[in-house]
Amino acid sequence: MAAEVEMGAGGALLEGGAGGRRGGRRRQPLGWRCMPFIIATETFEKVGSVGVAANLTVYLVKRYNIGRLAAANITNIFYGTLNFAPLLGAFISDAYLGRFRTLAYGSFFSLLVCPWLF
Repeated sequence: MAAEVEMGAGGALLEGGAGGRRGGRRRQPLGWRCMPFIIATETFEKVGSVGVAANLTVYLVKRYNIGRLAAANITNIFYGTLNFAPLLGAFISDAYLGRFRTLAYGSFFSLLVCPWLF
């Protein structure tokens, strides 16, 4: 009995039907299934960062006796940096390091810096 042969991505020959599996059933992409999780994660991240920004202003005024205008400026600089950092990380990842190496370096430096922050 001859095996079914078809061309795969990049000109590779695939045996046994679609994708090398027997039975010829193709797997459906599941990309949209994860969208509620991504949206929920982004929503909670934004709610958390807005909460930190509001509490940071009060903390700077009460604990460090900084004026309200200076505390608002510091909070705005912090919030702007917080929102700009993913763009910088995406550029470095795409242009130089790749996603896995960028994640590894970011996790490593996060673990290095974290004990000194608290």
